[in-house]
Amino acid sequence: MASSIRKVAKEILGESKGFAPHQKESWWWNEEVQTKVKAKKECCKTIFKDRTDENGERYRIAKQEAKKAMRS
Repeated sequence: MASSIRKVAKEILGESKGFAPHQKESWWWNEEVQTKVKAKKECCKTIFKDRTDENGERYRIAKQEAKKAMRS
């Protein structure tokens, strides 16, 4: 019975080609939030290139600011 249900569902609905990467809904963010998130991403890139305490602290602060901006 399960195979017949799958067959009918496949004929009617079709098959997907896979899953798209998970995307956050960023289209509603205002300019302030977008700039904070962009700054956080830049800090993240620099921390991967050069792991220092200074870069880590800068990333942590940028991450906190981006979270605050998204909440408000």
